[in-house]
Amino acid sequence: MNIIFQYMASDKATIAACTLVSRNWRDMAVPYLFHSIERVRQTALNDFGGFLDTHPQIARCIRTLGLNGISDPLGSVPAVVSLVDLVALRAKLPGLQKLSLHEIFFAAPTTDSFTAPVTSAAKSLARLEQLVVVGCFDESKPILAVSLPALISLVQSLPADSITLCSLLIADVPSSDPQMDKISNPTSRLRVRELTLDHLSSCRRGNYDMGHLYDALRQVLAPGCLQLLRTRAESDSGPDPESMRSFGELVHSTAGTLLHLGLPFSLRHPVQLLEDAPDYWRILRLHECRRLRSFMLWIEPPLLRSLSTARGTPNRQHIPLSAMIIALLDNLPSETLHTLTLALCDEVEPVHIKHRKLGLGALDDALSETRRFPSLEKVRIVLGDEYDYETSVDLDAVSEAAREVMPKCEQRGILVIELELANL
Repeated sequence: MNIIFQYMASDKATIAACTLVSRNWRDMAVPYLFHSIERVRQTALNDFGGFLDTHPQIARCIRTLGLNGISDPLGSVPAVVSLVDLVALRAKLPGLQKLSLHEIFFAAPTTDSFTAPVTSAAKSLARLEQLVVVGCFDESKPILAVSLPALISLVQSLPADSITLCSLLIADVPSSDPQMDKISNPTSRLRVRELTLDHLSSCRRGNYDMGHLYDALRQVLAPGCLQLLRTRAESDSGPDPESMRSFGELVHSTAGTLLHLGLPFSLRHPVQLLEDAPDYWRILRLHECRRLRSFMLWIEPPLLRSLSTARGTPNRQHIPLSAMIIALLDNLPSETLHTLTLALCDEVEPVHIKHRKLGLGALDDALSETRRFPSLEKVRIVLGDEYDYETSVDLDAVSEAAREVMPKCEQRGILVIELELANL
C-alpha cells in the first residue's frame, strides 16, 4: 500500500477518499495526505496553529509547508507576523523538512525581544532541510523592502541546511545600527550548507550594489560550513566594483569548504576595459577556492548589431565575451573543476551561439587544454530559465550550433545543452 500511496502522492483527492475505506487504510493514508501543505494564508496562521494543537498526530506528518501573505483582491494588507509566531509554529511541526515563506509581512526588528528570545528558542528546534523566502517585506519600510536585521534574524530563527532568498528588495542599513551587532553575535552564527540568492535587488545606489548584504552574510555565516553559494542579482547592470569587493570577501571567508559557486552578475558585451585581464578579477578571490568542483556564470547573449562607442573611450567591440570568461577561469584552481555552467539570461537562437561577439570557439580552445583543466567533465550551456523554450526555440538547432563552434568539447563528450537550470 505504501508504494501505491507514494505513486499517487500528488492526488490528494484520491488519498482523502482512501482514508474512508477502513481504519487501517486511514492510518496508512493520513501521512501522505498531510505530507505537503503548500498554501496556508498568513491571515489564517492562528487558526492553522490551533488546528495543529488539537491534531498533533497530523502535525507530525507534515514535511513541507508553504505560508503565503498575498493581499486579497481588494488590496488589504495581511496581518504582520513576528518571528516569535513563526518559531512557535515551527515548534509544532517536529517532522517539518521544508518551509517556504511567500510575500509575508514581518514585524520590524526594533526591540531586543525580536532577536534574543527567538534565537534562544530556535536552538531547541530540529534543523530544516530547506528554508525558502520569496518576496517578503518588513513592515517598517515605506516601500516593499526587507531590512537586513529582519532578514538575518529570520534565517537565524529558522535554522536550515539550505537557504534560498528570492525576489527580495534589500533595504540599506547604517553600519552603526545596533541591531546588526546583535545578529552578528558569534553565538548565533548560521550553519548553512547551501545558500542561494536569486533575483535580489537593493535600495542602495540605484539597486545594483549588494555589498551590504554580502558583508552581513560574511559576519553571520559560521566558518567551515558553506559548500554551495549560488547568486544572481536582479539588476543587469553588470559587475559593480563595490559589490565585487564585498562578494570577494564573502568568498574568502567560505573558500575552505566551498564546492559550488555561481557569480552574482551577468557578463555582457562589449567587454569593458581590463575585463579581459585575469588580474582584474582577483578581487573576487576565486583563486582561494581550492576545493571548487563547479562554477557558474550568467551570460547575456550579445546584440548582433554593434553599439556606438562613447567619445574618448576605446572601441572594444572586437573583443569577444569569451575573453572575459577565460580571464575569470584563469583565477580558478582549475585542477579541481569538474563542471562549468554558462547560463544564458535571454532567449537565444543559433546565430547568437555562433556569433563572434560571444566567441565560443576561443573558449572551446581554452577548455580543450587538458593540462589546464585536467578534471573537467562537463561544460553546460543552459538556455535560460525565464522562457518557454519548448515552443519558442529549436533546441536541436541551438545544440547543433553549439557543437559546431565547440567541436573539441563535443569530441571529449563534455558538452551538454540544457533547457533549464536545475542545479549547479
